Amino acid sequence: DGGGGGGGARHAYASGECGTSAAQHDAFEHAWAEYVALHGRIVRGDAEPRFLHVAFNPTADVHARLKVIASACVAAMLMRRALVVSWVPTPIESGLEHRALPELLRSPGFDWWYQPHKYADERYRRFNVSGFGQERAEPALFSYEPHELLCDDVRADATAWLELHWKFDAFGAVVYHNAHVHALARRWFAAGDVLG
Repeated sequence: DGGGGGGGARHAYASGECGTSAAQHDAFEHAWAEYVALHGRIVRGDAEPRFLHVAFNPTADVHARLKVIASACVAAMLMRRALVVSWVPTPIESGLEHRALPELLRSPGFDWWYQPHKYADERYRRFNVSGFGQERAEPALFSYEPHELLCDDVRADATAWLELHWKFDAFGAVVYHNAHVHALARRWFAAGDVLG
């Protein structure tokens, strides 16, 4: 849960209050430990570079960002990609100032804050990119066909960086509706869960 306020949610999941079974809880805990180790190897450059990079429009509110990060983390686990987040603070003049990601949330056990200089080394293949999103940033690099996220086997995407620029939550829909991903998610979540 990354510490602090996530304990209640984690207890609810572990105790079955969310409809999860003990077997699903154990499977998720095992998968999480494996993912944290894999994430560390990728970020250190000790494994093939496979990243899921989430970026936000500065106007996206905290609620929307947290929903995106939660479901993107599950998607990254299922795709075996290291989740990194570009948390662009909201401009002060908007009246809703956001702190930088490391100041706002504790690390979930891995280095998830994206900074360009950290991945400038050629071993990270930073320009080997495919992407999707609602926020147009690099028109030459991004496509906008949502069926690719919902229908194609996104796990088989061989590019080093999968860029997902979403202002609103959409990764939950990817995990739930993409048959290639959803079959794996069912191991961890109850059928009535939003991701199950």
